[in-house]
Amino acid sequence: MAWIVAFAMTSSLANAGTISLVTNLAPPYQVQQADGISGTSVATLLCIFEQLELNSDITILPWKRALKHLEKGLSDGLFSASYDPNVNRFATLSAPIAIEKWYFFFASHEPQPPTENTPIGVILGSNQDKWLSQLGYHKLQRVGSYPQLIKLAMSKRVDAVAADAQAFTQALVSHFDTQPKFSKTFIKYAPLGVYFNNGFIDKEQHFLTNFNAQTPTCTNDTITLAQDELTALKSIVLEHLNSWIKAPVVIDTVKQQNARNSYLSLSQVNALEQQWQRKRPSLEAHGQLLKTNLLSEYFQQVKRQSGGLYNEIIAMDRNGLVIAMSDLTTDLWQGDEDKFTQTFNAGPDALFIDHLRYDESTHKFQVQFSITLSDENQTAIGALTVGVDVEYALASSQVIASLN
Repeated sequence: MAWIVAFAMTSSLANAGTISLVTNLAPPYQVQQADGISGTSVATLLCIFEQLELNSDITILPWKRALKHLEKGLSDGLFSASYDPNVNRFATLSAPIAIEKWYFFFASHEPQPPTENTPIGVILGSNQDKWLSQLGYHKLQRVGSYPQLIKLAMSKRVDAVAADAQAFTQALVSHFDTQPKFSKTFIKYAPLGVYFNNGFIDKEQHFLTNFNAQTPTCTNDTITLAQDELTALKSIVLEHLNSWIKAPVVIDTVKQQNARNSYLSLSQVNALEQQWQRKRPSLEAHGQLLKTNLLSEYFQQVKRQSGGLYNEIIAMDRNGLVIAMSDLTTDLWQGDEDKFTQTFNAGPDALFIDHLRYDESTHKFQVQFSITLSDENQTAIGALTVGVDVEYALASSQVIASLN
């Protein structure tokens, strides 16, 4: 049976009419209600379409039928979908509207890291099933639902089960009066987006760009770090940050820059930003720029030595101007951004951790840690920001955490 829920909004696309979407039932992303459908992905789409002032409707179908609808152009889009080369033939994937967090879950008190020869339970046809099969895991035991997967793990017929953490946890709460105890280790993040039919994209050429532009704002409450993930990241990153903010090359460079720029007014800072924006597109001398700055060289070295943990490091003076960077920044002046206002303006020892973001150019999830730079008198003199590859950090830490 197909269920349809319509979002009553005013369309700003003259010829688009109502955008038709298809999906399947997949809690907590798509959840069937008596009057239609809800869930985290649906809430995100509501937000995006409201920002774009668009009409849309959602039809619930079995996944294979939904794919056929999309391929034949009977629907404009399908969600929540992961990257699929086969679907790429006739559709284009949007920026993420949701995120699956894949973990191995263990009923054992002393779990061992799974290998290709480990008996592992998965949901039949799930993204985890497909991915592990492609990697050569040949002892997969498949079941049809999350409650069955949990019972499989409890039976000890498998050493671990691979699942999305949100769906696994929700099934535990919904189907078990007495909560079984599980431990878990991180596998990977899997972004979920909307596949839009290429015919629709060709017709509405600016739609996908506008849609993607709204996703960061509309996923602030859904694409987030869990508390245990945040704790693990802090244990890794803060040790490094607390060392760097005391390094003479960092503090001395910031002091020198503050003395050099002490006279700058806001209008002069804006002029420097405008000059940077004019020069940046033609800055082919990227290497030369960084080699003339010892602190930038230091940041590049730190980034290389991190092995992929850090993908960006920048330092800012008291004006919010970037004075050193591991890579070219989009903006020279960061004085109106949270990375600066939530640290330098808050005084010594301030730490700000930004929202989890997906970088479409690198296909990685990143979170920025920012901290105040202070002198020997504990006076704020600037700020330091590092971009952290979250999946790399969580995978490399290999912490076994309790689910309960």
